[in-house]
Amino acid sequence: MKGNKLVIVRFAPSPTGRLHIGNLRTCVLNWMYSLRYNGKFILRFDDTDLNRSSEEYTNLIKHDIKWLGLTPDKICHQSQYINEYKETMDHLISIGKIYPCYETQEELEIKRQMQLKKRMPPVYDREALKLTEEDKRRYIDQNRKPYWRFKLDNRRVTFNDGMAGNISIDCSSLSDPVIMRKDGTFLYTLCSVIDDIRENISHIIRGNDHSTNTAIQIQLFQTLGHTPPDFFHHSLLLNEEGKPFSKRDMDINVSLFQDNEIEPTALVSFLASLGTPHAPVLSWQFSDIAEKFDPCEFSSSPVKCNTRDVQNISEKLIHIMPFSQVRNKITELLADTDSNNQFYEQIWEAVHKNISHISDIKTWCLIFSGELPAEYIANDHDEVHFIQEALRTLPPLPWTKDTWCTWTAHMKQITSRKGRQLFIPLRKLLTGMTTGPEMFSLMPLYKKYSAPVIILNE
Repeated sequence: MKGNKLVIVRFAPSPTGRLHIGNLRTCVLNWMYSLRYNGKFILRFDDTDLNRSSEEYTNLIKHDIKWLGLTPDKICHQSQYINEYKETMDHLISIGKIYPCYETQEELEIKRQMQLKKRMPPVYDREALKLTEEDKRRYIDQNRKPYWRFKLDNRRVTFNDGMAGNISIDCSSLSDPVIMRKDGTFLYTLCSVIDDIRENISHIIRGNDHSTNTAIQIQLFQTLGHTPPDFFHHSLLLNEEGKPFSKRDMDINVSLFQDNEIEPTALVSFLASLGTPHAPVLSWQFSDIAEKFDPCEFSSSPVKCNTRDVQNISEKLIHIMPFSQVRNKITELLADTDSNNQFYEQIWEAVHKNISHISDIKTWCLIFSGELPAEYIANDHDEVHFIQEALRTLPPLPWTKDTWCTWTAHMKQITSRKGRQLFIPLRKLLTGMTTGPEMFSLMPLYKKYSAPVIILNE
């Protein structure tokens, strides 16, 4: 609840492609708002354009939202409500608020070019309102099918935007919006308003490229006898070069983050804070992110979106995650139904602050089972001799926390090596890596150790 109003928001993608970074942001902002005020989140597919909409993209969008961890309270499709849209349209026709037009695209373009040449705004001239019944019959005899427009009141629409402040739009400067195409399919404008009324949508959160549409839709709400929802229009995103996102950038979709093994909660936290003065909330709990979420704090200016930041957030999140939070993922990664046992938890506690992805745990499991490293690449003969001596003096399993200190102290004494020259080759010998967690904490985790093949890099 916010005040006396139950918060009900919706995310309404068209199933004509995958969700890109801009769509994802709108989706996350709506989800966070519903969580913040204990409301409802509706996923609505705007699929009235049957030629472009597809079941494949519908399923991909559902998959992407599920991957993010978002759970809609309801999923609906505009294609289910065509009869309702037709009934409402018939009512609006009967009261003179929707009217038929017969111009072809070529004729409309000629009008538009003439207006531009005269330095006039390219607004529809409402010539169709002057048509007599005889004119309409003549067009029908010519096999011209009408398309339909909503007649706007020539007045200024002012509304208080929750992010951008007061917005005022003179509707006399706008073309009457097309409601239905010649082929009988509906466009977004009317259907969206009818859906929002039916679902009791309380707040509409979307990009500020819809601000003009909002003025039109407010008139539709009022014509249908309903109070419009509250509106929040967030700023648009800029790419890493500081330019508006183009179609070239639209491949920044959920699959990119999935392929890079980004933690979904990290992406949600990133998008929920983008455009605010606050850093992303480092938590795997959505409730923690929602608690800090305030749409009034979002900047009205375009926001630069550097997706590389998401990787940093994801790594930081992994570094603070308890084993209980990743147990199921580790089960899937290792195809092991017993991944909740003490051994895997010990591995996680030892290494998770030094890994970038949860899947890195697989490498460590191979290391502790004696399958890695398979080779040791030495830079010179002196390093070869050092490693051979290290293997000769390496104590047999089982190892303890004291094994590392005892072994390295002995190697220091017999080789006179110290510091990085001593520790890095020995770490590399056991793990195949030159950096990582403290070795004394890793030594007790080895179940088996197989000496690698020493290769001289000549």
